[in-house]
Amino acid sequence: MNNFFSRRSFVSNFMKLSMVFYVLFFVNSREVLAQSLDAKSYKITHESKQAASDGKLIISLQVPYSGEISVKYEYNGLGNFQKISNLNAINGSLIIENLNPGKYYNVRILSENSSLLNNIDSLIINYGRPLPDNRGERATCGTINFTDCNGNAISKSGLETGKAYNIDNSVSTPCGFEVSSSCTIISKKKWQCIAGNSSSPGAYTDHTITNYSGVGLSALTAARLAWIICHYNVPSSDSDPVALAVWYLTGTGGSANSIYNAAVAAVTSPNGTQNKLVFYKRKYSTNQDFVKWECSNIQKTCQLQNVSLCDGSVSNQGPWMDLRFNGVYQPGYTVLSASIIEYDNGTASIVAQIQNLNNNNIKFNLNVLLSGKNLNGPSHFNTTGGECTTSPKPDWYYYNNMGGTLTGVSGSLMNGAILIINQTSMGTPVQIGTGAAFYSTTAFQLSSWMDMTIVTQPTTGQTITNGGNGTDLYFDIVGCSCSNVSVNAGLDIIKCYGQSTNLTAVGAGGITPYTYSWSNSLGTGPNKTVNPTTTTTYTVTLTDLNSCTATDQVTVVVNPQLNLVIPNDEVCSGANYTKTVQATGGTPGYTYNWSGGLGVGNQKSIPATNGSHTVTVTDSKGCTAIGSFTVTINTLTATASNDGNKVNKR
Repeated sequence: MNNFFSRRSFVSNFMKLSMVFYVLFFVNSREVLAQSLDAKSYKITHESKQAASDGKLIISLQVPYSGEISVKYEYNGLGNFQKISNLNAINGSLIIENLNPGKYYNVRILSENSSLLNNIDSLIINYGRPLPDNRGERATCGTINFTDCNGNAISKSGLETGKAYNIDNSVSTPCGFEVSSSCTIISKKKWQCIAGNSSSPGAYTDHTITNYSGVGLSALTAARLAWIICHYNVPSSDSDPVALAVWYLTGTGGSANSIYNAAVAAVTSPNGTQNKLVFYKRKYSTNQDFVKWECSNIQKTCQLQNVSLCDGSVSNQGPWMDLRFNGVYQPGYTVLSASIIEYDNGTASIVAQIQNLNNNNIKFNLNVLLSGKNLNGPSHFNTTGGECTTSPKPDWYYYNNMGGTLTGVSGSLMNGAILIINQTSMGTPVQIGTGAAFYSTTAFQLSSWMDMTIVTQPTTGQTITNGGNGTDLYFDIVGCSCSNVSVNAGLDIIKCYGQSTNLTAVGAGGITPYTYSWSNSLGTGPNKTVNPTTTTTYTVTLTDLNSCTATDQVTVVVNPQLNLVIPNDEVCSGANYTKTVQATGGTPGYTYNWSGGLGVGNQKSIPATNGSHTVTVTDSKGCTAIGSFTVTINTLTATASNDGNKVNKR
């Protein structure tokens, strides 16, 4: 009996040990199968030439495996999910062909039952050499000097008129520009790719300027893109939620995140905004198409900085947020970089990066869209004391609607955090003007109060809690530059001496109403009447509601004065006499026209009778002068007298 139980115990223990062994083997096997591959376990073949899309990846699986395989990965940006199916591994070797160049993240190799075989953290397939370009009859420019979107000096030759170029080969948001017919750089702006599953073009690849249909988008999709562009700023990275929303809209990857859902809810049918977008069509079929990230025409761009105080000094604080980080109350923030762009359609966007005053590793990107610009408040004032501005100034204006996001800066303690800010319950507009942030009587400022909602927590172990008092925006506005404000004084005018002419100026862009101011002591107003005696240039200056200005000139060319002076005549009665007239001044090439049906020419046979005649002379410039003369007939008389002398007769 003891032996029985001893054997039973042995068998039982042996079985237990065997089960542990198999469990450990199974777990370890899964770990081996699922671990990331090092660079020695795969080989990359890069694209042979641009647009060939013949990149190749040869992977040595860490355990023998034969059978069907699928590959999932994120392409050119985290969250842009893609999949390749119906691949086959042979004896632990997998070949993936016809790959686009670009960045691949989290490449997951799955068996036919979706078990994870291997994972590659990231890899890059480089671009091949550019294809030969047949330029045809397009105009090619010489060397052009300009700056990129960051102000870096660039010198480039060989660009073509009527084309658009990406300066860099950023996957998502390159800096781009267009080349005018006169070989100047225009429309320099950040672009956003709209094809998340295509490769980015090499630097200075030319693109065709087109509209939404030219890149294969529907009017509704383009209108929703316009909504995102006007409500969010250009994505800061390939994994930015804005980029992912754009790609999901165009059906090329991305994700149906909150930004995508908001765009779909806000735009249910084409509303005309799609016609304002500018798209750049790819040169090669495997490359991305782009859209210019611009809501409308920019009217004014200003920098934002920490707010000024009543004593004239500048504080180290900008926005204020009622947030707790792991329970610690740290509300104050300083401005690292910030700007406000105002558009001519009554909207504006604020882009800022702010840093906590007490913890330098707490950083947020602030993106706010403003709309509903007007001149009539209502104004709001701080009620906590300390303000030195207590009533609106004449230059204050307002944006009644606002909304935006706060996203944690990558690499900071706030990495992964997303907060929504809006005015839902606060109800206060953004006010802009002298002293509008209350703490200065002379600084040009911006202020508002907004609600705040935490959407996602940071991925760094920090926990954010909302204290409930929202967000206060306080900025000084400095360094403004204006654009898209113009005035046209018309074409130069050529006139004859002594003639009056009208000048008319027409403004465009900016914010109405306009004021017009003329040189040469003409005063103000869009219309003026002038009569210069010599060629004169007049300058008109337009100033819009935001004090943005534009100037134009018009020259009034005065032709030389034409003169015709004709002396009067006294003649004897009788036959006709010959009269010759001669103009002076003006522009030679004179023609003369006589009154009384006498015809043309500068010499005429005039009846010797009392009367008046008029001659009109016209010079080669079409200027005229009139001369008149009179003819007076003199009557001759003879008299006889007797002087008293005697006449003798013979």
